[in-house]
Amino acid sequence: MKKTTLNLIIDLLMMVAMGIVSFSGFVLQYVARRKPTLEFEQTRQVVEAVFGLNRRGWHDAHLYTSYILLALLVLHVVLHWSSVSTFFHRVVPNTTLRAVLYILLFVIALLAIIPWIAAYM
Repeated sequence: MKKTTLNLIIDLLMMVAMGIVSFSGFVLQYVARRKPTLEFEQTRQVVEAVFGLNRRGWHDAHLYTSYILLALLVLHVVLHWSSVSTFFHRVVPNTTLRAVLYILLFVIALLAIIPWIAAYM
């Protein structure tokens, strides 16, 4: 498979995953609340009838789709690493400073991801 075709497929899957995470997050926040508000009661009934998911189902869809999105994001960065590396070579010509920047970005990414993964394992 061509790299451009693979990139397109991954980007489309990321877009679908972002849509699902966004929609399920909205449903969890406003529609399928533990203490439902009256303004979304009719919406909740429609959403449950159309999608057949209760609050737990939406939570699971949100959680597992976000894991899939995270994996696709990592794959996306790996496939575009040459572009990322070229950008950093141009912006930060000092090799030592660039290495420190890579390490800093990696640590920030880990600090952002590990608590979420650990909380659900």
